[in-house]
Amino acid sequence: MGALRRRNSCLPHFMTSRPDIVRLQMPLVKAVHCILPPWREGEVDSVTMPGSIGVAFTHQSSATVRRGNGRASRRDVTANSVGLGGHEPITWIDVSDPSDVVEITATQALRREIAEELRIPQHADLDDIDNWPDPVIHAIAMRFRASLRGWWPLGALEADTLTRAAYAHVFQRKFGGRARAAGALDASRLAAVTDFVAANLDRDLSIAELAAIAALSPYHFARSFRRSTGLPPHRFVTALRMRCAADRLKHSSLAVEAIAEEIGFSNLHHFRRVFRMQFGCSPAAFRS
Repeated sequence: MGALRRRNSCLPHFMTSRPDIVRLQMPLVKAVHCILPPWREGEVDSVTMPGSIGVAFTHQSSATVRRGNGRASRRDVTANSVGLGGHEPITWIDVSDPSDVVEITATQALRREIAEELRIPQHADLDDIDNWPDPVIHAIAMRFRASLRGWWPLGALEADTLTRAAYAHVFQRKFGGRARAAGALDASRLAAVTDFVAANLDRDLSIAELAAIAALSPYHFARSFRRSTGLPPHRFVTALRMRCAADRLKHSSLAVEAIAEEIGFSNLHHFRRVFRMQFGCSPAAFRS
């Protein structure tokens, strides 16, 4: 695992006057988390790498990007959306809003291995696609974000598992991948489960209940879900709850206790502990 700078406090999306970038380098994957102020060309070097998977946690309005062929264009990026890097790098040259972005880039060899397994080798380098929501990729990006900031360590095996799951998911959802690892959930079952979780964050969800949505036994569901997403079901549910909590803290005046209850935490101490692991600080500090 590459060396990381430990962060003892969270980084609210608006709180930076200069670039704050941390990187992770492993044999099969590179990951980077960028907290950036607004910038113009020449002030910040920000490039979406070919074959990458990124999640923008903040909204970008009318940002200007330049492709490898030199052509510039403008694009809006929705908060919590997924974007892919295609065959050529994309340079961000004029961004008027603060940025909070995670980018995951598997080696070309790993991308090809997964694409060939899914019978779409021609799409190993992905394509330039942006602005689409996906709770699975978002949850994986949150896990990398917490690790990159030193809030929640990530071992090499877990990083490899998450990276393979992310690319397999993207290849199936966006490029017509026709096969998955043995025992993984198919796209329709996975979508049904993730939609159900998103609609029921306030409830005390059980493996048995989620398994019933997928029409599997609890044992087979837990194994299949992890093979599909790289995350055990409870971590996926927690990731969605933490994203919801962060949104509530930023955009509402609800008390922390009310937010915790709203997303299914009956124990406030437990909520605060989990939130700190994900964001590096208490809910109150995140809001301030």
